[in-house]
Formats: sequence, C-alpha cells, structure tokens
Amino acid sequence: MDILARDKFGTFVVIEVKRSNEAARQTLNEIHKYTALLRIQQGLDQTQVRVIIVSTDWAELRLPLSECADVFPYTVDQFAITTLPDGMVTHVERVILIPKTVIIRLSRVQGAFSFQTSKVRDAALAKLVSAAAKVGVADFVILRLDYSGRSRAVCFPFALYFLFPFPLLNANLEESERLKAQVVWDDTLDQPDENFLSAVTSSVVGLFDDFEMGYPEKLTTILTEWKVAELLGYGRLARNHSLLNEADILRLAQAVEGGSPIYISKLCSPKHSAAWKQLQSDLKSTLRGMLEWERVVPTFLEEIESENPNASVSVDIFNPANLLMSLYPVASSGDLTKCARLEIMLEDDGSKCVRVLVSLLAWNGKAVEQTPEQIVRSVYGSADNWMAAQHFHETHTYEAKMLAAHNLCAPLVEFRYAENKASSASLLAKGISGLSRKPFDVDTVKDMQEFLAGNRKYLKALQAFLETQIIALPGSELMQNLNTENE
Repeated sequence: MDILARDKFGTFVVIEVKRSNEAARQTLNEIHKYTALLRIQQGLDQTQVRVIIVSTDWAELRLPLSECADVFPYTVDQFAITTLPDGMVTHVERVILIPKTVIIRLSRVQGAFSFQTSKVRDAALAKLVSAAAKVGVADFVILRLDYSGRSRAVCFPFALYFLFPFPLLNANLEESERLKAQVVWDDTLDQPDENFLSAVTSSVVGLFDDFEMGYPEKLTTILTEWKVAELLGYGRLARNHSLLNEADILRLAQAVEGGSPIYISKLCSPKHSAAWKQLQSDLKSTLRGMLEWERVVPTFLEEIESENPNASVSVDIFNPANLLMSLYPVASSGDLTKCARLEIMLEDDGSKCVRVLVSLLAWNGKAVEQTPEQIVRSVYGSADNWMAAQHFHETHTYEAKMLAAHNLCAPLVEFRYAENKASSASLLAKGISGLSRKPFDVDTVKDMQEFLAGNRKYLKALQAFLETQIIALPGSELMQNLNTENE
C-alpha cells in the first residue's frame, strides 16, 4: 500500500497515489487486493476500512471507478491533484464520479400515434423527437409503421410507435426530482412511466389523428399486420451508437426474453448465473394461472442447475391465462394458436443428453355441459366481474377453475434422449422432495382438436356470448360485415 492511515473515527484508510494514466489503470486491482488482505488477514470489514484514491490524471480512471464504486462495499473518496515537477502538490479537488445511468430496459408503457396519411405522419416525426428530449427522455426509439393487413376497419393506416426506458430507473433522488419537475407529475397513475408518455403526448397534441396506449403484447399483435418501415433510435439507442441491432430492439420492445406476463422465448444456461436468475424471476409472472406449471417448472429448472450446469436451455412459453378468450378463435375459426403452451428444451454436450419438457391443453373427454353464462357465473360470480378481471389483468387468478369447468388440464410431460435413443414419456409432478415422475399414457387425454370436435355446440354458444360482451372481436360477424361494407 502507498499509505495506510487511521482517521479520527478509528477507521483504517487505504490511500492509493497515482501519477499517470498507465498507473491509474492498476488502481482498481490494487484497492481490491489491499481491502481483501485487510479483510482476510486482519479480519476487518467494510465498516472499519475506507479508501482514498489520489491521481494526477483521471482520464482512464473515472469511468471504471464510477462503475466499481456503485457495487464496492467500502467507502471511496477520490481526488485530483496538480503537482510541480518536484512533486509538490499545488492544487487538490474532489473528483465527481459519473452518475449511474438508466439501464436500457424498455418500459412496458408505449405510445401509438396514428395518422391518415404518411405525409402528415412523417412531418410529425421531428416534433415528437423534440417533445421527448424536452421532458427528459434521452434514449428512445420510434417505429414508423405502415398498415399491411386487409381490414377495412383501420381508419388510420400510418403510425409512429414510441418506445423508451423509464428515465427514473436507477436514478438517484436528486436526478429523480429534476426529471419529475420537467413534467406534470401524477402519483396516482398505475405506472409512473405514464407521466413521461403523457408529457410527450401533450406536447404534440393536434399533430396526430388518434392515440392509443401500447404495451409489449399489443405491439406483438400489431406487428402481425403492420410493417416496420423504419426503426429510428435516439440517444444511446441511435444506430451509430448502440450495439443493439433492429431485431434486438424489437425483442426488447416486445419483452420477448422477459418482462411479459403472457410469453417468453429465451436461450440461457445455468453457467451464466445472472441471466439464469433473471430467467427464473421472469418466469414467475409468465407461469401464473397454470397451477401445475407454477409448481413444476421452478423445480425443473433447479434440477437442471444441479444436474446439467453447463447445458443450453431454450424456453418457449405462451400463457394468456384467459381461457375464454383463448377459446374464442377456436370457436370462430378452429384456430388453436391462442391456447397456452410450454416447451423447455435442454441440451448438454458434456453428457450427450437432451431433455424436453412440453405441455399443451388436454381434454379428459367429458363434454362441457354448462352454458358459457353459467360457467362465468360459477367461476367469476358475474359477467361484470369477469370483465373487470380482464381489465385489470387478473384472469390468471381464476384460470385453474376455468380449466376445470371445461374439463381441461395442462400436463407436463418430459422426454429424454441419450445417444440418440428416446426414453418413454414421463408425467412430471411436484413431490415432497423434488419432482416425481411416472409413465405418461397419451391415451388418457385428448388434444384440443378432439375438444373442438366434441364441444361444437358449446363453442358456438361461447362465440355468441363473447360477441355480446365485447364489440368488434377479430373474426366476429360485426368485423366481417364492416370489412365487407368498406370494400
């Protein structure tokens, strides 16, 4: 150590003195080494030791020290000194570290500005960019969207879709107060991010023909019928600045790899602990409502972490946890793609092992005897309660009862392959001390195609019921008539 001192509080002070950029690069390594020595050899913890760094040059040191100080358990003070050739210090000043910046994690709060013509849309772009900067949103993305679908019900076929990270994420108190002062702050909003979107929208009122709040799942639906004519990034998301390409940014915007309560699609490995823990955390919301999934999948991942720590694991889950709305496309057009599904695939090169966990909705063969209205009353209490649960995204709390009312379940079945040989399928369940496995007989359940064939009368009634509750459902007679009239 350059200097080991003790202050008036009795705290030991490690003082590192550097006189060049080259020496500055060694600083972080040395302070880690010295504080570790004091902890291990002397038994001193972070309450008994602090660090002072003194340097003549901070060009190479300021950025890494700023990052280090954010996680370093010891108090760190830093000073820049000016010296004469003989080493005499002529000036000392405290160095201000680089403040912690917002992580690029796009908000679930998004905005869709719609226009009747592309000319008006493109003319509004510069003012939208200016409005974002004015309210303190430094990093953001704007998608220029053109409608490419067939529906004549779309009145405004051109759009600007606004995406941004929450500016207060990781901001300190002083920075938070400064940013709040730039907008009309409302603490009663469901999500504080809405304050910034509201401020941006207020600044461009009159430039757009329509506005809708967006969110990742809505954007995913939009992109099935809208074309991204251009993706424009600003701040750290600008094309000439960001390492993220357009596909990366769209995946962030759609929360494909985490952050959505409906879907997740991610490739990960237990050996990358931070990403693995994030996956386990993100899955909590995606699994909600499917009780067997909630019980089994976390334990299955723990099993992988223990038995196959170097494996590559791909996760692909779709769980709307709203069975009635999942069954609407089944009823109206035989479309099963909106039904819940799960696939987790593990590939371990070391053990030459492949494991696949799959789950789809399965039917026990008993016809649904109640009417849709009766089922809604028995599960939710009333149609109004069901509509309220949809509005507040709480249908997952009723999903287990709704599945049971339709004689449906979602068994979790595992397949193992070793040396290109497949074992028999196993039905997984949560046991007392881990997972239990028993042979799975596919003949014990029927798939959703058979459910469709065996419950046509019920599904027809369900379609009629839903269309009386919700106006303009995709595929409904109203939407078909509207398209026909516009044509």
